[in-house]
Amino acid sequence: MLMMYLVIRTLSYVLYTTSCLLPVYFLPHVAQFGGADILHIYNRGQVKTRLNASGLYLANNKPGGFFVEVTNTLASTMVMVGVRVLLGSQSLEKVPSFIEVFGRTHPVSFPAGMSRWVDVPFAREESLQADKTLTINCKYAHSTLHCVHARQLVADQFYY
Repeated sequence: MLMMYLVIRTLSYVLYTTSCLLPVYFLPHVAQFGGADILHIYNRGQVKTRLNASGLYLANNKPGGFFVEVTNTLASTMVMVGVRVLLGSQSLEKVPSFIEVFGRTHPVSFPAGMSRWVDVPFAREESLQADKTLTINCKYAHSTLHCVHARQLVADQFYY
């Protein structure tokens, strides 16, 4: 009897914990990158190649920083729930001091002197606002951006 209770208790715990987890997808082919600041220097194909290939990056020559727009091409089936940005792969001298998404400022620091990923999860309202497009603002003159991953969730799971 005790053994059966433990099995049922363990099974209910596993079902409870696994039913609360929602898989977040990284699908690089469903996001397009752009923005007036970036498209002034690169074309769309170059932007996508530079943000998805290791060793390449987007460079900025504007004194006030630059904006990168991330467009969800599968907005009817996927919802953006966060973004992940890689900074400092080539040089720490040309890293923005912070990035801004939805008016929220995310400071960037490099305690070990190495490159790092900056994760920006969205609130539910921000995910609804980023239905098709979101803007990442890198505020630093002559900064570089190495990689951007849009985190997405299946729309049916998001709206449940």
